[in-house]
Amino acid sequence: MIGYGNSVFLRTAWEVSGGVPPVNTVAPAITGTAQEGQTVSCSTGTWTGTPTITFAYQWKRNGSNIGSATNSTYTLVTADVSQSITCQVTATNGSGSASATSNTITPIAALLLDTYSGAAVGYSLRKLRTAYTGAAIRVRRSSDNAEQDINFVSGDLDTSSLLTFCGAGNGFITTWYDQSGNANNATQATAANQPRIVNAGVIDVVNGKPAVLGDGVNDTLRNTTLSLTNPTSIFTVVDKIGTSGNFGLFTASLAGAFILTATGHQFYQGGASFSPTYVNNNQSLLVAKTSTTGTDWELYGNNTTVLNGGQNIGTAIGTSLSLFDRVGTSSRANMYMQEFIVWNSDQMTNRTEIQNNINSNYSIY
Repeated sequence: MIGYGNSVFLRTAWEVSGGVPPVNTVAPAITGTAQEGQTVSCSTGTWTGTPTITFAYQWKRNGSNIGSATNSTYTLVTADVSQSITCQVTATNGSGSASATSNTITPIAALLLDTYSGAAVGYSLRKLRTAYTGAAIRVRRSSDNAEQDINFVSGDLDTSSLLTFCGAGNGFITTWYDQSGNANNATQATAANQPRIVNAGVIDVVNGKPAVLGDGVNDTLRNTTLSLTNPTSIFTVVDKIGTSGNFGLFTASLAGAFILTATGHQFYQGGASFSPTYVNNNQSLLVAKTSTTGTDWELYGNNTTVLNGGQNIGTAIGTSLSLFDRVGTSSRANMYMQEFIVWNSDQMTNRTEIQNNINSNYSIY
């Protein structure tokens, strides 16, 4: 307050001091990997104003404040997956305050094999492990039999590169790369026996996601160098077309293998009985725990328990893996496959969480 004679004038502090309140000229920016479990950072952006500016942060999920998330960094949690995450930066100085909001990120779920490590094999058309830096698949195109690795983009199969490579022709899998870190790739050198992933310039899909098609007559991908012991845990995403055929783990016979039936899928390890059938002729997330006694097996389909009635399915455990047939015989399965993972351990205490991760990607049930 300043007086001149009988007059009194009110002036703000910044007018007296010559200060200027904060003004944002470049918005804050979130950087880092937008994935569950990863830590992201928010910059202050660029501001003008005097005197010196201090900054406060508030992270938001779908526009609402996230609890005590008031630092410049934030670790993404399960609740953030597929939601809109922003950071509001408030700038304050002696002359006033103002806020600005960052760009929006939409986090994806944590990579499955980061959370549940130790898999023996991991084949998928999505990325399963952050430390894995290789390709998803190797593809042969029908036009000239040239081959090319197809990588991941933002955690998914690089479908743009796949289509560019295959053109208007077909694409066939020569190698499905193992993402577990054990280099247990599933391969097929014979052109006539390679499963398909592109049909006349169109990617084979199930429920909107790329899928590998076994024709039920010739096709298979195999690895014959496994060293497994019971129990193992198998998680796979398939969509059956045919009514017979095998896939999974084998020795000379079925040793942790799935059997296609007219109505669904069974599981078997060389014993006196097959498991009961999981009844579903559409896209299925199948989960099996191999047996150490013959009767302590577990089988699930789309989060539904297949009742164990004491059937002795056997205890044989495979040293070979075949994704679309039975090693050593035809028994080929006409079906699509999108993922096949084996842990050489009992993962049933983690089954629900693993299933949720898989289902959140493929939207099966």
